[in-house]
Amino acid sequence: MFRPAFGGLRTVARNPCRAASLTARGISHLPHRAARFEDRPGALAQGPLAAAALVLATIAIVAASTTIGPLTLQMLFHLAAMNVVGPVLAASLPTSTRLALRRPWLLWSGAALQMALLWAWHAPAVQHGTTGAELPHATSLLILAAAGTLFWACVIESARRGSWGGLAALLLTGKLACLLGVLLIFATRDLYGLPGVVLAFCTTGPSSLDDQQLAGLLMITACPLSYLTAGVWQAARMLLGLEDAAGPVRSNLQSHGPA
Repeated sequence: MFRPAFGGLRTVARNPCRAASLTARGISHLPHRAARFEDRPGALAQGPLAAAALVLATIAIVAASTTIGPLTLQMLFHLAAMNVVGPVLAASLPTSTRLALRRPWLLWSGAALQMALLWAWHAPAVQHGTTGAELPHATSLLILAAAGTLFWACVIESARRGSWGGLAALLLTGKLACLLGVLLIFATRDLYGLPGVVLAFCTTGPSSLDDQQLAGLLMITACPLSYLTAGVWQAARMLLGLEDAAGPVRSNLQSHGPA
């Protein structure tokens, strides 16, 4: 059963230039082979949608099991906008729209925009400016949802192209989100002092240190769930592409045999 592998190794040893050429030829088809399931309806969006479902479940558990303060409620809003609404809308976009996002710089621009808005939104001055009036608060949530949609659409398009860029962007984004959550958890005082949230669906009362720490804990739980799930999904697609690309390489090595 090891004979085909040994035959390929003999070819490499006797004619390394030819073996390298055949290997490069096989690898050049990797991006096309990595997307071999793209014709299945919704296959490209399975990872982001699974990530959105996990975040939605986390939101539901937290909302049902604990008293929610204004900072925790704001975190739930942010997670819903960027990690639930964003992936769902991105998965619903027409293929032609996602194809327009195939340039790698759009992926990194979307990732940078998403993280910049996330950090800016958690600045105390911005929190006080947006949580006291309906229009600024609703506008900020819509902007977060739009940025999330752009990012996740670029991630889905990256998977279609068989690019590792989407995986790298997911990992970097997850780390930056976790860093913000850690800062909220380990702060020694309430950084915000919010009296409440204008779009609250329940009475949340003023913010507190416990509220801030719960918001940070929610972030470092839900964000890695989202980005890690989507990252594992894309890595699995890429590994399937590598496995698929290895077949023609082995066949070429065996068919050209010893020189």
